[in-house]
Amino acid sequence: MLGHVSNKFLDVIKNKFPFVKYNKYFIFDICHFAKQKNFHFLFSASKSKKYFYLIYVDVWGPYSLSSIHVHKYFLTIVDDYSRYTWVFPLKQKSEVVKILENFVVFIQTQFETTIKVIRSDNVTRFFMSNFFLSINE
Repeated sequence: MLGHVSNKFLDVIKNKFPFVKYNKYFIFDICHFAKQKNFHFLFSASKSKKYFYLIYVDVWGPYSLSSIHVHKYFLTIVDDYSRYTWVFPLKQKSEVVKILENFVVFIQTQFETTIKVIRSDNVTRFFMSNFFLSINE
């Protein structure tokens, strides 16, 4: 479950369907577990001029509670131009390389373009020089 609807929306549902019952004062335990700290980024006026020129990749985790399918990490990929975001659940950080390789190939085949720049926090799991050399041949 990624979230739940607001009390305002639940009121609308209750008005249309009187048989629906809910307690607006009930607090879901998961809401407290899911609270994360927000890190603020500096505003950037620069932006790519086309899709997939620049993407950002980052791995988040481990989360203290695993998902129903035992995922504890997430790979996030953001296109700088569109700000479209892909999130891939991971059981282990070692899955990052294969998912990123598949993503690059996906962009090439589905959008007939290549990713020019991949920006990360320079951690070693993104050092995939052999892969990048092979796709540019």
